[in-house]
Amino acid sequence: MNKTFKQKSKTFVLRCYWDLWNSEKSANAYKSLFEMGFTDQTMQDFAIGWNSKNVRKPYSSFGLSGGKFEIPKGIVFPYLIDKEVHGFKIFSLSFDEIFKMLHGSYLPIIFDTGKSITVIVQNEITGILISQVFKNKVNVIITGLEINDKIEGLIKRSDSIIVENIHTDLIPRDKTNFYIYNSFESLVELLKSF
Repeated sequence: MNKTFKQKSKTFVLRCYWDLWNSEKSANAYKSLFEMGFTDQTMQDFAIGWNSKNVRKPYSSFGLSGGKFEIPKGIVFPYLIDKEVHGFKIFSLSFDEIFKMLHGSYLPIIFDTGKSITVIVQNEITGILISQVFKNKVNVIITGLEINDKIEGLIKRSDSIIVENIHTDLIPRDKTNFYIYNSFESLVELLKSF
């Protein structure tokens, strides 16, 4: 990975994390995260932050080629692999994804608790909230653009698979205990029944 990209992403993520906890401008972002269900501990564990203003940068400032781009104001979710920043996504206060800055392919994020129930979700917000609420009760996979051996192994060893309606293709044909959900609320209700 490009060292400049990695360092600049880390610096940006740390500044946004600091702003969420220390800036008066972040009150609405903190309130939105709290109302969505995020605890302080989860926000800290995942280094969630707040970018308080639109910033225009040249791609070269991140060690990339191209012209300029704008990093929008919003809630910042770092893409962490082994606690190292490999990029970030920004969401509006209504939790719509509005910007993505990733280097290379986006690998799936996996929370493997060793349990027999695996939940497959598409977005980070749902995945992080489910791993927070049902900590140590379910495995969570936040899908990326590719399926790797870790995902396939976790799915195969799970007794039950709970999958977002757009990911039914990930269910192995030999699995009989699978459930499909359509919304965050229906997922939470389904998980409560286990």
